[in-house]
Amino acid sequence: FGQKVYKKYNFGGIRKEALQGYPSIRQTIPMLVDYQDKTLMEALVKLISTTDDSVLLKRSGSFEQMEEIKYRFKCLNLDNVDEITKLNNYCIENNLSFGGSADILITSIYLKKLQEIFSFIEL
Repeated sequence: FGQKVYKKYNFGGIRKEALQGYPSIRQTIPMLVDYQDKTLMEALVKLISTTDDSVLLKRSGSFEQMEEIKYRFKCLNLDNVDEITKLNNYCIENNLSFGGSADILITSIYLKKLQEIFSFIEL
């Protein structure tokens, strides 16, 4: 699907991320000041609202719907449990997935952990 929308609509997805040197990963790593749920949720919400996720595009059905979903995440108040629950339920009911954003988050966590491990080693 990713290659199809890239060719037809020039939708970048992870291909664009790679060609640009993974800017989303470089922006996410500094956000990971700890690995608490709130920090990880903030990072994931930021990724969902800013990245071109072909998984989300496929599940949402259109560019317009994808942008609406991304906007809802951008406006999400992470201190409001009811708001989070409503958006979570909406995503479940509509079979939405944020696989691309989740992949970027886990890669960022992995690289941050490596950075922490190797920052203590003298070369």
